[in-house]
Amino acid sequence: MTRAALRLVSLVAALVWLGVDPSRASADDPAPSVFLDGVFTYGSGGQSALGGELHGTASWTVGRGDVDLALDLGLRLGYEAEPSALAPWVDASEVSSMAHRLRTHVTAGPTLRFGGAARELSLGLHLYAGPTYWESEARVRFAPYAVDTQARTAAAVFDAGAFLRFTWRPDPAIGIAIVAGAPFWEIASSYVVDLFHVGFGLAFRLR
Repeated sequence: MTRAALRLVSLVAALVWLGVDPSRASADDPAPSVFLDGVFTYGSGGQSALGGELHGTASWTVGRGDVDLALDLGLRLGYEAEPSALAPWVDASEVSSMAHRLRTHVTAGPTLRFGGAARELSLGLHLYAGPTYWESEARVRFAPYAVDTQARTAAAVFDAGAFLRFTWRPDPAIGIAIVAGAPFWEIASSYVVDLFHVGFGLAFRLR
């Protein structure tokens, strides 16, 4: 995830150097604003999970006033790992496991932008839908019973849910992003798609 964050910073720096200034977008410009979030995430499925996600959105302003209303359409790519080390209640001498979760989701929803003329604050409610791939391996060892076995399982499911996205950009081009989301109940097993996830990271405005 460190390499991904460095690539994001390099991309934004290159765009600014080439003259793509996010603050230049005028109120009458029909083209959408473009945002890219890179956040570290914590989630819970079978057990605690750590990971990260990239979320790119195109945002069309449909109403202006003291608070602007925008409609967003985006793509979210995410990864989470669930090692047994994040479950301290599991005896590592008897059970070891690792699960991986990959998300590829289309997102859509409304966003409110406020905070004065710069509109540096935003709060959005986004729906997401798309495939999630999950893979898990575990090994169980009970020496007193001569048990030493391991298993691997995988699943690819349709995943759908909703998440809140809050951003604060004290600079026109970069700020912070906070997200919190969960899948719709019983769309798929929580072991596969998780129960919830929250994230914190950087929010870039590319246009």
